[in-house]
Amino acid sequence: MAKLNVQGLARRDIGLMSTIIPQPGYVVVSCDLSAGEPTCTTHYSKDQNYYDATFGMVGKAPYYADDVLKIDDVYLTVMSVSPIGRDVMRNVFNDTYDGDTFAERWLKDPEFFTKRLLKKERQLHKILTLGLSYSMGPRKLVKSASDAGHILPLKTAKDFYSAHWALFSGVQAFGKRLEAIFQRQGYLVNDFGYRLIPDAEYKCLNYFIQSSVSGVMHVLCEKFFSVCDFARFITVIHDEVIMEIPLEKLAEAKQFMRNAEESLNSDLGWSVRIRVGWAEGKNWYEAK
Repeated sequence: MAKLNVQGLARRDIGLMSTIIPQPGYVVVSCDLSAGEPTCTTHYSKDQNYYDATFGMVGKAPYYADDVLKIDDVYLTVMSVSPIGRDVMRNVFNDTYDGDTFAERWLKDPEFFTKRLLKKERQLHKILTLGLSYSMGPRKLVKSASDAGHILPLKTAKDFYSAHWALFSGVQAFGKRLEAIFQRQGYLVNDFGYRLIPDAEYKCLNYFIQSSVSGVMHVLCEKFFSVCDFARFITVIHDEVIMEIPLEKLAEAKQFMRNAEESLNSDLGWSVRIRVGWAEGKNWYEAK
């Protein structure tokens, strides 16, 4: 009988995910790390612009400072300094929307900008920003943009690369420090004891952040399942644990997870808090 490779499943594939159901009397629960990679990156890099874009500006009115848009959206922050987005972002910021300024409308309805007015531009900057977080250089950025239906000249990709790392210089500096350690000893060890051997020096940052996310998740799982013995563990997919919980014990299990989250943050003592999501469903598609 063929076995299901749960690690390779696309969680948003409704056709397959909606057919995977729990055993009778149980509910599927998914708990993921909210912004796990940004949390680790922020803590280790201490980059102020990165912190503002991922945590510091939450619930605050956007504004420009030194030609950088301070806003609770890392992709729009990058767009504000990007050679292919800064003029558009500045014009949108200076416009009005039914009598509201950009900042006022953002606080009321951020999706007006992220999913409508700036959807295409933001999507391109998301592709490029994530590409750099996965250690891509300018040439690979060109290909990633092309695969998504965008034309990105190599020179523009190089300019974007420079602008992005000038914006997040603290993140880049942390990556360079990791590369220096790797050059010196031939491996890295993260704070969770994982020994890392990247297949290229420029991948050190990505290896370190990804493995740190995995480390956080495994500690969280240990804290939770050691006390919630009625939870049925299914799998961990990177920063998400999937389990089955008896219907009548959902509230108790959720409190156990909140306690595990608090304990985790207390033990870590990081500069930013780990946040854990909780989603329930009758199948794997609903619990995402």
